Amino acid sequence: MSAPTDAPVADGTHVAAYRAAQDRMIGLLTDLDDDAAARTVPATPAWTVHDLLAHLAGVPVDVAAGRTPGRDLDAWTAAQVEARRNHTVPELVAEWQEASPHFAPLLAFLADAEPWRASQVLFDTLSHEQDLRGALDRPGARDAEGWDLAWGFLVTMVARTRDRAGAGALTLAPTDAEPVVAGSGEPVATVRAPRFELCRAIAGRRSAAQVEQWWDGPAPARHFCVFPARDTSLTE
Repeated sequence: MSAPTDAPVADGTHVAAYRAAQDRMIGLLTDLDDDAAARTVPATPAWTVHDLLAHLAGVPVDVAAGRTPGRDLDAWTAAQVEARRNHTVPELVAEWQEASPHFAPLLAFLADAEPWRASQVLFDTLSHEQDLRGALDRPGARDAEGWDLAWGFLVTMVARTRDRAGAGALTLAPTDAEPVVAGSGEPVATVRAPRFELCRAIAGRRSAAQVEQWWDGPAPARHFCVFPARDTSLTE
């Protein structure tokens, strides 16, 4: 499914939130020196800051060109990083900015046609913003525009994970937001922590040991972390 790249863009919630996150990250990358660009990203230790930016620039370029990940997401992202291995940070920032006018209409179209998918794109962007902030020791934007949509996507993913596993419903109980039940049937367990921590855990940015501290019920991280839990704990 695609939209013409010259389609009008309604500056709706998904598009506005994506652009705001992009602006915030580009602000963090201004005047970034080589040492900072080469830092390992603690939340995604296979990547440096430079690699993370290469992925962020590569997504809108690939999507606008009709190159989607298919079944092999890892190969898709690895190709984005490798293709930009020798690009400077200013070059990557410029590429990302230049791709946005072509990507925004596609995101707006997706938000109308398949809002769940648009929220997935937004979640990926906001998640990587937090990865970047962790690498640069610049915390912030943990309740920025778009996180409500990202949270809705993650709740849906947890529900699907638990239903596929027959694990029973799970109550997600953010200490700073309304609780929600993910999955079918009566809840068999509750996980309680700030929403930011729950989002990071579901995305694989927390360890099983960290999740267990928030858990009341059987089988903690196995059917909660949609992306594999870390082996080591991460505090941001």
